[in-house]
Amino acid sequence: MGFKNNYANASNDNFEAKPDGTYEVIIKSIKEKEYKKDGQTKKSLNLMLLIRNDVDQPSQNGYLFHTYFKRNYPNEMDAQVRGYNFNQIMWLAKMAKLPEDKEYETLADLCKDLIDKCISVVLEHNGKYENIVEIGETQYPECKHKYKPSADISADDDFAPSSRGDSFKGQQSAADFASAPLDDDLPF
Repeated sequence: MGFKNNYANASNDNFEAKPDGTYEVIIKSIKEKEYKKDGQTKKSLNLMLLIRNDVDQPSQNGYLFHTYFKRNYPNEMDAQVRGYNFNQIMWLAKMAKLPEDKEYETLADLCKDLIDKCISVVLEHNGKYENIVEIGETQYPECKHKYKPSADISADDDFAPSSRGDSFKGQQSAADFASAPLDDDLPF
């Protein structure tokens, strides 16, 4: 069953900012996305974080978002994680309690291990934007979060999927990840 547009009750005032503070979250998805800045195409690593409902905190079941940007001048360590800040990526892995010294072929493989891991984040507002200013270990390692039932929509659904293959979801190997089509490779 479909629906039709009905603007009688449409408004832009339903957004409620989440209060500043520390939140216990679950890493729900990680996607690499392209964006334009100063006429150049750049990439970012985008985390979707679900606010846990098994912890007494505001905005339970809400989402927070955090972005890592590729470095303009990546060093040798950064190159191992596709040009993102190696130290920041390793901090995220450490706070998510991934095993130290575990080897990964690709950043995509590391990101797959991060999915559904619990961490804590500190949220502050900078003007009108919500910013995660700190990532830490969860204070509640035993996660008892109850997911909302949803027959039609999940957090991982892409309503307008990208043709660039920019999601880590579904990447099987380093070769698959590296072979994602670039704009130059498309026939149009």
